[in-house]
Amino acid sequence: MSRKQIVRRLLLVIFFAAVFGAVASITFLAVKSLLVKENGSEDTDLVELSDGETILSSEEEETLAESTEQVLTPEPVVIRESKALEPEDYQELQNKLYEIGKQADFYIVTVTGVSSDTDWFDTPYEKKGQGSGIIITNTGTELLVAVPERVISNAEQISVTFCNDAVVAAALKEYDANTGLAVVSIPIETIPKETLDSVRVAELGNTVGIARGSVVIAVGSPLGTNYSILTGNVTSINNEVATIDKMLHVLTTDIVASAEGSGVLLNTEGKIIGFIMQDYALDGSENTLTAVSVSQIREVLESLSNGKAVPYLGLHLSTVTEQLAKEHEIPTGAYIISVEMDSPAMQAGLQSGDVISSMNGQKITSIYDYEKILRESAPQDVISIVVERMGAESVYTELEYTATVGVLR
Repeated sequence: MSRKQIVRRLLLVIFFAAVFGAVASITFLAVKSLLVKENGSEDTDLVELSDGETILSSEEEETLAESTEQVLTPEPVVIRESKALEPEDYQELQNKLYEIGKQADFYIVTVTGVSSDTDWFDTPYEKKGQGSGIIITNTGTELLVAVPERVISNAEQISVTFCNDAVVAAALKEYDANTGLAVVSIPIETIPKETLDSVRVAELGNTVGIARGSVVIAVGSPLGTNYSILTGNVTSINNEVATIDKMLHVLTTDIVASAEGSGVLLNTEGKIIGFIMQDYALDGSENTLTAVSVSQIREVLESLSNGKAVPYLGLHLSTVTEQLAKEHEIPTGAYIISVEMDSPAMQAGLQSGDVISSMNGQKITSIYDYEKILRESAPQDVISIVVERMGAESVYTELEYTATVGVLR
């Protein structure tokens, strides 16, 4: 092809390209006009996606970018004047804590147990036990109140005094001699309407977030006088106390308490985090308040509220961890520290020094495995227990026993 033909063909391609672009532009504008006419507006509303995201317009994106930039580059803050705390500030804080404690009055009651006894001269007299109770549930037909068992031990008559001084008769539902807790029942029909309207059920919390130094409130009768309020701090949260068939987590505080004190420990939200049990105070801390974690007491209260006796074998245990097993050349499991006299465990043949390795075919790696299996049992159930017992030359032999679950009275 000659140069002249090449130029002519190039100009022809450029012409057709221009025509094609013009036709495309006209078509685009026509389609856009049609869409605007059908939708009524050129702008689109915000669209919310299923996961909560939002599509923004360009103007809103610019506004958001400007505000974000302002947030990311804040103006420096200059403290021009410091304010010292005054005694009034401390008093205001105390008042707020006491207001939280006062709310507990609506679920705290005074439980009185009356029993007959005779003195040295065989003269009959009435003996009274008294302590704080906690309304733990309303079943619709009865109010259930948790109270220390010693208050109503061998009581012939039980009465409950509410915060408005109304006195109503109650009856024992069930008790646990191990933890020392009991649940008494009050028929709804015997409670005056104005009293029933004024009381409420306690709210059980948990110990999540509780640490050394946490502010707590003791209510009930921590010093022996009902409807008392004391405030203080948690001093320890990791202490454990071995009791019959259980390992209890206890909270220690710097709150002064009586050996006969009862009630509950609250967090700053007003929820119960522990039940005051001075019997489990550590050596040297008998005069300060000790509470058992609510998570463990909750299980006991559920059983007692349903009229179920707490299952009992009669063992004091501790956990043999992997590390302890290596250090002392002992099998892992639940180590038997001691066996209660005349208990189901003793009758079965279990001995101190045995290590429980399985129960009902389930492996036991800690005392908590033991507690779970026992908790799921009922009195008169027969449990198979496999133990490792040290024999001659420190060799452990596997032995199997069967024990009949009982009730501690």
